[in-house]
Amino acid sequence: YKAEALNSSDFDRSYKASVSYQLKQRKPIYENKIDSVYIDKSFKYIPEPIKQGVFINSIISANYNSYKDGNYQKYFKIGLGPEIVLGDFKKYFFDYTRLSVLPIYKFKSGESIFKFDQVLENFTVDLNFDQHLFGSWLIETQGTLNLDKDSDNYGKFIYSRIAMNFKKRSYSLGIFYQPYDQAGGINFTLNGFK
Repeated sequence: YKAEALNSSDFDRSYKASVSYQLKQRKPIYENKIDSVYIDKSFKYIPEPIKQGVFINSIISANYNSYKDGNYQKYFKIGLGPEIVLGDFKKYFFDYTRLSVLPIYKFKSGESIFKFDQVLENFTVDLNFDQHLFGSWLIETQGTLNLDKDSDNYGKFIYSRIAMNFKKRSYSLGIFYQPYDQAGGINFTLNGFK
């Protein structure tokens, strides 16, 4: 790598060796029964039935990064939070809503030699809100709120993304903007490939 150094505006070079593990799970607390998995003409906007209900999402992650001169950074991340999904995304207006809140805590030691790679925030909350508007149009929002009181960015969104997607059974096409990074783009997804 060649990137901006952690404690200066100069560029530094180093190898980076990483070992990581992540486990994500979504467990239902209450889930509506899906009447039929048969795909018929009512599935204009989605490739498969939506699992509606209340869920608990969890994440466990461990990461170790090694750099030149014996520098290292390691952390253990754990998160647990609710998700609510309502609607079938079959009707023309407001037929799908998803809200997810995932508090995440990181235990870390060591430092990266690069600014872009340094784990700074120990406590964050990932927020997601998706809303079907009409027809094939869906707005998706994501954000990571920094709740680490020792951080310069306390109380601020350190990641955010807003997307407007046009969804059909076989594909999705959309535009997105990331206000925090001041970046945007176009995304295209083909459904049915695993």
